[in-house]
Amino acid sequence: MLWSVDDGAFIINMSTQWIDNGQCGTPGTIATIKKVEENNAILRRAIEYALSVGRDVLWVMAAGNECRDARFSSPASLGQAFPDNVLVVAAIDVSGGLAQYSDFGDIVSVAAPGSDILSTMPGNERGMRSGTSMATPHVSSHRFKVVDAYQAVMCQ
Repeated sequence: MLWSVDDGAFIINMSTQWIDNGQCGTPGTIATIKKVEENNAILRRAIEYALSVGRDVLWVMAAGNECRDARFSSPASLGQAFPDNVLVVAAIDVSGGLAQYSDFGDIVSVAAPGSDILSTMPGNERGMRSGTSMATPHVSSHRFKVVDAYQAVMCQ
């Protein structure tokens, strides 16, 4: 991540999640919050590094797949600490509603298609996958297109 920041990245996609227990709808606990903070420590330092060197990096993070408030997910909960630098992405299903597995809440910035998405898989295979990690690249690529178009207009 630091190399990406130093190399000029302006969007970093984080399709990752620390899984608490894999049980949908389990409420977050004090122990969950403590573990989330521990897991967020490295990513927090990367965001702080980007800010300290004056880089305007957008961190696009998967909300999580435990059907609960994203404040209890890592790294999505970093959206609370860095609302100007982190977009938290929930997943919608094929009908356009919030996917049943997707985390949600006030820190979620946007939702994107995340159900039954064609993806690469181990062994040079392809297959259908679902999750907020499938939704996050939609937002990252859209943001890139917007920035690219803006830069093209400004350079004319």
